Amino acid sequence: MYKHECYKIFTRKSIYFAFLLFVLFILLPGGSNDIIQTEEYQALYEEWRGPLTTEEIQLANKKRSELEEQMYQEVEESGDFEGAFPHSMADRASSYVYSSVVWTGGYIDSFEARKENLLEKAMSSSGSAYEAEIVAKELRMIQKLDQPFGFYNTTVWSSTVDFVNTLGFIILTVLIVLGLSPVFADEHSHKTAPLIVSTKHGKGKVATAKILASFTYIASLFVVLHIINVVLEWSKFGAFVDGTVSLQNLYLFIQSPFGLTIWQYYGVALGIQFFASLVIGLLVLFLSIITRNAMLTFFVSGAIIGTPFMLRQLGLEQQFIQYIIQFSYAELMRVKGLFDQFVAFDVFGQPVLYPYLLLSIFLLVAAVNVLLIFRMYKNQQIMN
Repeated sequence: MYKHECYKIFTRKSIYFAFLLFVLFILLPGGSNDIIQTEEYQALYEEWRGPLTTEEIQLANKKRSELEEQMYQEVEESGDFEGAFPHSMADRASSYVYSSVVWTGGYIDSFEARKENLLEKAMSSSGSAYEAEIVAKELRMIQKLDQPFGFYNTTVWSSTVDFVNTLGFIILTVLIVLGLSPVFADEHSHKTAPLIVSTKHGKGKVATAKILASFTYIASLFVVLHIINVVLEWSKFGAFVDGTVSLQNLYLFIQSPFGLTIWQYYGVALGIQFFASLVIGLLVLFLSIITRNAMLTFFVSGAIIGTPFMLRQLGLEQQFIQYIIQFSYAELMRVKGLFDQFVAFDVFGQPVLYPYLLLSIFLLVAAVNVLLIFRMYKNQQIMN
């Protein structure tokens, strides 16, 4: 029965057509960085790689200023605006490296200022006990990071991680909703629901087979999509290096208080996104039972998942809207918002970190969804 349910899902032509369109889209050229793959850059990378001292940052700033002066001289001599960018690959690589080092120096200054600000708040007696606990919790997390910034080549990691938050989230969501909307609804459109009660397998085993087949579809989709992305990022940017450095070295996570390395975060992000994919799959299956119509299930699922995401894009700041966004399927699926900054919620007077709270809520949602699927499926069969 499980194989039969898998067959029904995997033989739908629409999912292959949609998947092919998405793959063609992510294969479109663009986004590569030729500089980081040159010998000139690699030589400078080996020279500057690692944690940075104040002297090194000042030296990089001086060298960058010298390059800028050279650029201005070229403009004056040539009278051509194209001379504003260094012509030689060596100068381009130098400009890229020195600028990156200087920017990192700015991140270090901001990080130290953040620690000092939190320390001042922690020493202050103003505010409630809960607010003091919030500050103390963030300060402890920040202090454990020591000084996480340095000069590293994180280009390939940055692009790979960002895929989880952007295209990966969109593609997986669309294909899950598209592939699973007909799972229960098709029984009614094909007039087979009344026959299931009389089968030797029984309603419980049928529902279990459908859920397991749906999870198999989600797992296959998830693995294939992320393998394609990893291969694509490697082909564009080269080898995955510096994955063992602190997560804060990725621009999207400069403000993150979590003590994870880049590759650790990527593993966690994949795990959470896979869990979110399963939770979304359960939502679609539940709606498929209720609506008894695949098309209606598709649009209702899309509205539930997509509306909070659209509200985020609109930048609405009302507190109620923010709660809708933060505790949505989309935010769980994107993962980034769980780790890119310090966020905690008051739970019985204790600050609970956002990732732990959101995962706990959706574990409960998933369990309730499974129970409702079996209950609704049983009742619908009796009615038929």
